[in-house]
Amino acid sequence: MGSLPHGTPPELFSILGIVALSGIVINDSIVLMDFINRNLSENESLEHSLVEAACRRFRPVLLTSTTTIGGILPLMFETSRQAQMLIPMAISMAFGLLLSTLVVLYLVPVFYSIYASICSYFTHPLTEPSQSHIHDARISTIN
Repeated sequence: MGSLPHGTPPELFSILGIVALSGIVINDSIVLMDFINRNLSENESLEHSLVEAACRRFRPVLLTSTTTIGGILPLMFETSRQAQMLIPMAISMAFGLLLSTLVVLYLVPVFYSIYASICSYFTHPLTEPSQSHIHDARISTIN
């Protein structure tokens, strides 16, 4: 994705950058889901927990992404011969972080809500989904 605007061909190091990026994205997602689960365990509603988690974790997720991109940026524009191997990795990580920040902050709560609704439907299909049913749909995270 980032290789085209930057004008470098995708290489093996681009794939390694994507692997490194996946670790950052997974960490941000786990922290967000843990925050949602913690709010749900305190008997908060699902909607309140999702909004609260997205609002409270916005700054840490944004700061993680911004500082990582800021650290990679000098490598992306390095002209020395030694850095030419690492530039594709830096490009894929930086452009991937731009996209994944939005995905983590927006799509993780959306998918969590969809998952909770599906679980609520299958556990009590004849009743209207209520907060007590959705409360059972908490996703366990790594402590």
